[in-house]
Amino acid sequence: MSHAVWAEFMPYRWVQADLKRLSHAGLQLNLAISLADAFSSDLKKLLQTAEAEGVPVGAWLLLSDQQGYWPNATNAKLFCNGVAYFIDWLSSQKLSVHEIIVDMETPLMMSRLLKTQLFRGLKCEYQRWLSPENHQQFWEGAAHFQRLVKDLHQLGLRAQVVTYPMIVHDLAAGHTAFQEFLQVPVTPVEWDQVSLMVYRSSFQDLLPFAISAELVYRYFELAKQVLPTTPICAALGVVGSIGKVSEGGFQNPDALRQDLAAARAAGIESAQLFSLDGMHQLGNPQDWLSVFQAQPARPQPLAGDRLLWQGLLQSHRLLSQQYTRFWTESKNAGLPSRLHAPDLSL
Repeated sequence: MSHAVWAEFMPYRWVQADLKRLSHAGLQLNLAISLADAFSSDLKKLLQTAEAEGVPVGAWLLLSDQQGYWPNATNAKLFCNGVAYFIDWLSSQKLSVHEIIVDMETPLMMSRLLKTQLFRGLKCEYQRWLSPENHQQFWEGAAHFQRLVKDLHQLGLRAQVVTYPMIVHDLAAGHTAFQEFLQVPVTPVEWDQVSLMVYRSSFQDLLPFAISAELVYRYFELAKQVLPTTPICAALGVVGSIGKVSEGGFQNPDALRQDLAAARAAGIESAQLFSLDGMHQLGNPQDWLSVFQAQPARPQPLAGDRLLWQGLLQSHRLLSQQYTRFWTESKNAGLPSRLHAPDLSL
């Protein structure tokens, strides 16, 4: 299983200048590619150079801001059509990529609201969540993504999903409450790899107390239990302050090194660092890439770690209770109950 670095905002010609560095380190490039723009000659040159340098490219495909930016159940059909268009372009240009990456997150506008006004955002999501239409949209989106995975396999391509770590609580509980809450259908789909974004710096942004890399260890320890046969990757960060939403990311490689050591202590072999953009923002990208040499080590927990973990578990328990109550009442009212996943086989 390979390690990778994300690149989201840098011009393709700038990323191209980093290919020798990535090749020397044996890293994959997870490259942001907008499906809303015409695929440029710079992108073609970058993919050609990456192949020549022996750098695998994960095509991290994204929509426009107005379309939600990240794929999810609300824009699943639009995204899947865009992927097909991208595959056709690759074929016409005699280009290839190692895999397709589906960055499954709630739409950009809602993500920004959750980041800046957490309780207001949660209230909006909750109101949307309590509707049969929302539930139906989730499973229709799951069917689109399952069909996409099958189509990619027929073309010899892998399909990786990257998403929130909280999906593991759904798996432990045996339902999709959290995923439906944010409209991110992950566990109903047969992905080749699941990458969990345990961005400790992003959690820290929302908290009034300090947390350590114990959060990383706990999430991946649970992920290994609930996804015993699925390849799991640790997406770690954020480096610097560059992101689609406001970030107060890591300023020192040592913090990221601790996270990677914690993920390895939990049994995770593959890691992805976000991002190359932030590494250049802070200077000396090579110092950040050196964290891949981190040895497994579980951190010493802080009081804040225990408080956060208990809060995450309790929040999901409350969500689960509301989920079950709502669909029980819907069934009693004569509405179709779909607490269990439908058959997504094609």
